[in-house]
Amino acid sequence: MTKPEFMTEAEFIDEVVKCRNQALSPVEQKSKSIAFMVGSATSYPLIPDVEGMIEFACEKLKNSNNPLQLDPKDDRRTQYGKVMSMARKLQINILQEVVKLSEGKKRPDAVRAIASLYTHHGIPFSGPIITSNFDSLIAEEINEMMPRRAIEMIAAKDDDVSILRTSVETIPVVYIHGHWSSDSLHSESEIGISRVILQRWIEEMLEAHLFIVVGYGAWNDVFMRALEKVKRPKGIRWLVHKKSPDIAKEIPDLHDKLEKNPVLAECIKFVDGVDCHTLLPKLVTELKKYPPITSRRVVFRPESKTDIHGWAFSAEILKKPLTIEKENGILTVTVDRRGAVEGLYNSEGKDALVKRTSSSDINYPEPEGWNRKYYDALKKQEPLSQEPLSMDYLPFRWASGGVIPIVSFEGSKENWIPFFFRDIEPVGWNIPLGASESEDEVNTPSFTARREFMEEFLIAEQDPHDNNSFICIPLMPESHGKEDNWKALGEARGFQIEHIKLRNQLDAPRKFEWGTDNKSVIFKEEKKGLPNIKIVDRKTGMIKNEEGMLCLPDADTLGIETVRIVRFTLSKNQFLLDGELSPSKKSLVAAPIGLFKESYLQRIFLKGCIKRICSPLQLYTWRRFDTKQQGDPRQRPYQATELPGTDEFKLFDWDVRFRKGLIDAKADNVPNKVALAWFKNFKKYFFNSSEHVIQDNPCPYFTPATKHALSALFCT
Repeated sequence: MTKPEFMTEAEFIDEVVKCRNQALSPVEQKSKSIAFMVGSATSYPLIPDVEGMIEFACEKLKNSNNPLQLDPKDDRRTQYGKVMSMARKLQINILQEVVKLSEGKKRPDAVRAIASLYTHHGIPFSGPIITSNFDSLIAEEINEMMPRRAIEMIAAKDDDVSILRTSVETIPVVYIHGHWSSDSLHSESEIGISRVILQRWIEEMLEAHLFIVVGYGAWNDVFMRALEKVKRPKGIRWLVHKKSPDIAKEIPDLHDKLEKNPVLAECIKFVDGVDCHTLLPKLVTELKKYPPITSRRVVFRPESKTDIHGWAFSAEILKKPLTIEKENGILTVTVDRRGAVEGLYNSEGKDALVKRTSSSDINYPEPEGWNRKYYDALKKQEPLSQEPLSMDYLPFRWASGGVIPIVSFEGSKENWIPFFFRDIEPVGWNIPLGASESEDEVNTPSFTARREFMEEFLIAEQDPHDNNSFICIPLMPESHGKEDNWKALGEARGFQIEHIKLRNQLDAPRKFEWGTDNKSVIFKEEKKGLPNIKIVDRKTGMIKNEEGMLCLPDADTLGIETVRIVRFTLSKNQFLLDGELSPSKKSLVAAPIGLFKESYLQRIFLKGCIKRICSPLQLYTWRRFDTKQQGDPRQRPYQATELPGTDEFKLFDWDVRFRKGLIDAKADNVPNKVALAWFKNFKKYFFNSSEHVIQDNPCPYFTPATKHALSALFCT
């Protein structure tokens, strides 16, 4: 084995900052996400180290009249295993006793720093936190900074890593030796047991992330076995307390692994003389010099720990061209994810991508014209050459998903399309859309569309005996027995239950409750006559086919929306509510829902009776120059120049007054004059001078996302 390579603390901090800056670049190929392997030194002195645990356990055994005489010839790990095994036989939970003593006390600086890195600084801290500790200090600190973000995963005696597949909004803290509240491993024979599946998962994490190992004593456990077997590690930075250590003597188990795995030896660097309670806070301080950015799991703004309102997400930047071709007579859009750059971008980052792309390439197309070409290809059902879709100048973000819902009422053949009314930019009628939240959703956008639809729409019916009592009914896909739908159903149901709780707290005196007769509204995903999407997996190159789904790239925003068409039927006493919750899940959005007759929408789109409220010059100026003009012109809505007739619009008015109360509470504190004007416009479109809800003055504005989706719908 070659001589171990060391780096200074300053070099270590510089490397982490470099990872942060690389992750911001949509064209950076070498950016690294960071994960942690955390040991007992991070929790010390609040939680004792191994020697302290041995002393504490011996004292507890002695007080229970069961003293244990340890062999002084045994090393500390053997002694620890013996004393903890003895306590377990006597049903004395030593770990629980230790944790109780730590309650209410200030957590160690290293713990607070790690939590801050994940919650405050986002990218590049998107890898898991793996730990040999039994305490919850890091998870508790994260959840105090951003409630319900950390997910604790106890992997002690089982070998199932299905629990490790989590939402992108969570930060997994994985206890590989168990947890004080559950099963735990203590003796070397327990810790050393083979756990093949968990080991393979750790190997995958080592290949996906740059690992910072801190306070970890290199036990003969599943993490060390993963180090021995990993084939392509991204990189490891091992923080060592001792100055200029002899690795063979100080960490003999690691030294053996380095000799057995030369690839590992090449990618590992040691930082010596480290006090983790000093170095990690120093890293946090250095990162505070830079603006906070988004991560794969969380978005953080300095003024708020939970409010992420107004920040948008995307999963990755595509590096290969989109293509449109006919396969078996069906128009197919191919999205090749191979080589895509991972990362999430907030609104500012997305704007910067558009500006950088448009200003750096003279071939950047006029977006409206580019979009028209795309819709023409859909309309004509003809292939489109690759040149207009070249990724050299259009690095699209992949992907968001949503639906165009088409609803009918029992006893009627008329079709209606429901929309939510947005009173923040972009203002107007909007369809349910949301970002991909997992690798499954990125590779299968119909998962995203289905989940967003079931989360954002809530169906209720009035109790005939009491107009203030409502029974809530779940939306269910026609094929809800299929495995593909289980995850979406589970996530939507959890969302809906939380929504009902808030309804009853905030929308009194109305009372909402789940129906008890297993009643549901079935929706059908329409696929016939629609294009297909072919998705090439980023890692494996395998192809996933999404039948009957619109793929809508937008040259204006460099985003891609994937949209399903769904149909369902309501009875005459059923109505739709906005099921959306605020990002903190502590308040309702309660956006009013309006229904436009499908024939009206088709008429105005085919006749071209929908215009953008900004000029091409404004858009060009915004994209090409650092202007001081107020607002982003791309966020301005499209206006219908032909309004619907009295029989072509319906308003579900249950949420109108509730939303008005929320807006009234905010309006006095909104400094932006444009935003304040829109707050006033809400009343203009929904209330008359007597403050009564009106049905005959629908807002004529549609959001850009809605306009693009409907344009594609009526082209196909």
